[in-house]
Amino acid sequence: MKKNILLTLSILVLLELLSMIQAQITLKLYKYCIVGSGPGGLQMAYFLKKANRKYIVFEKNKISGSFFTHYPRHRQLLSVNKKFTGAKNAEFNLRHDWNSLLSDNASLIMPNYSDKYYPHADELVRYLNDYANQFKLNIQYDTNIVRISRVHYKKKIKFKMMDQRNTLTLCDVAIVSTGLSVPYIPPNITGIDLTEGYESISTNASDYEGQSVLILGQGNSAFETAQAISSTCNFLHMHGRGGVRLATSTHYIGDVRAVNSKVIDSYQLKTLDGLNEQDIRKMGFVKTPDNRIKDCPKTSKGDLEDDIRNSGYDRVIRCLGFQVLLKI
Repeated sequence: MKKNILLTLSILVLLELLSMIQAQITLKLYKYCIVGSGPGGLQMAYFLKKANRKYIVFEKNKISGSFFTHYPRHRQLLSVNKKFTGAKNAEFNLRHDWNSLLSDNASLIMPNYSDKYYPHADELVRYLNDYANQFKLNIQYDTNIVRISRVHYKKKIKFKMMDQRNTLTLCDVAIVSTGLSVPYIPPNITGIDLTEGYESISTNASDYEGQSVLILGQGNSAFETAQAISSTCNFLHMHGRGGVRLATSTHYIGDVRAVNSKVIDSYQLKTLDGLNEQDIRKMGFVKTPDNRIKDCPKTSKGDLEDDIRNSGYDRVIRCLGFQVLLKI
């Protein structure tokens, strides 16, 4: 039995070595491999360097924190940046600075990049890249890790990372810090292709002038979008699985923040905008002859039930959050 296991392992190792030779792959060895140089990846890299560990960070784009070059779409962060607290205690001040990373450089903090309570996202990008450069973190940019697997190498189990150039890196510890980077598109919903995503919508309010808009979702990205277009569209409706959860009530920073909640005023004051509890998994979308989009509930048989009272919308926008990239 043991001989068979050893033989199998030997064959696997041989196949790995042959694949390296055939593809002319460059082999690199590290103790730690980090995928992604957003805030989490940079913070981990800082402490690994401080501890003199052999590490590398792989970043598929040309800069760190590239997620924030595009999100949030309307460019205002929701993370507090309170520059003045009346205190000199650094630990206390960090409780009111939700953007800065930890380091031994007391001046390398986000309040020195922006005076705004909710900073512009571009300022965060500039801060993150200054942080990476200041500490000379070992980041390999323009490197997209397309596959992570486990292999046997010199009688040890290693993580094998393959990038888009077929460069191979082996490491003992793999840390994936890509965050929630992939927009969530619910599967098996009829007509979901008729919708637009938060990730690609226009941020020019004039593009929605005189239109009726349905927004799927009742989180911060949904209310951010609603607030940005509410002054130019005819009316907007928002569908969510449950009631709106306000951070002012739940004390959870991920729930809808007051800075994004102006549409709730217009809803409560009966000025055309509407909020509706609707599980979109139990509905679908169809295009009408006049090129509008109607949301229709599903019947018990899974068919879509039309409602003649529903005149449809000019646009339907998905703001349903993000999920982890699982393809690697």
